[in-house]
Amino acid sequence: MKKILLFSLFTSCAFPIWAVDTTCDGPIKNRTIYNNIHISKNCSLEKVTVTGNVLLESDASLRLNQVTIKGNLESRNTFGHVTAQSSRINGNIQLENGHSVELINNLILGNLELEDNKANIQVSQNTIHGNVACQNNLETPKGQQNQIKGNKAHQCSSL
Repeated sequence: MKKILLFSLFTSCAFPIWAVDTTCDGPIKNRTIYNNIHISKNCSLEKVTVTGNVLLESDASLRLNQVTIKGNLESRNTFGHVTAQSSRINGNIQLENGHSVELINNLILGNLELEDNKANIQVSQNTIHGNVACQNNLETPKGQQNQIKGNKAHQCSSL
């Protein structure tokens, strides 16, 4: 009986507790977030690891610097501005119905999809292992020195 009690006590303390999703409406630095993070206003993540997805809510803006996202980066509604620099996204990036997007010097292991955005889109010096598709953006995405291992389609064909 003691062995079972000790084992259950050890296993309950040895692993992180998976909490509910986190909401960001300001700066977060130098930590690991063990779940999804919802971006509700203006969020800045620096030297952060997110084990889940990063989800932009209505009118939210996001700045990433030296961030690892083990899931996806995606918008659910209209967003303001997204900047990602020197970051790693293990999943896909899907940004739709927003304003400006700036992706500089990132490693993206999944696909990149930019659709129906209303302002400047800059995609430069990224390594993208998946496909890149851009369509119905007000401005054609601009960029240079990308290494794209998948296919490029629509407005992103010149990247």
